[in-house]
Amino acid sequence: MLMTIKEAADLLRTTPGAARGVLERLSVRPINLGTGRGLGLRWYKHEIVAALDDGRKPRKKPVKAIPDPFAGKSTDQLMGELTASNPVQ
Repeated sequence: MLMTIKEAADLLRTTPGAARGVLERLSVRPINLGTGRGLGLRWYKHEIVAALDDGRKPRKKPVKAIPDPFAGKSTDQLMGELTASNPVQ
């Protein structure tokens, strides 16, 4: 069953604006029925209920791993790099 934002707000017991934010944080995606009277964004009721039951966490951006400059090098190699005769300009 597809629900409008007003119906979703009633289900969540909040305002339509706050309901939209809650649905975004829960990663519930809307279905766009297009433009026109009676159309627009709709949400599946079972997805909203499942997201609330699961307590879905907000989406987080993946953290890029910073390469370790010391990984895979022996102590002798690291000391050789530190004591190399490369003048700093």
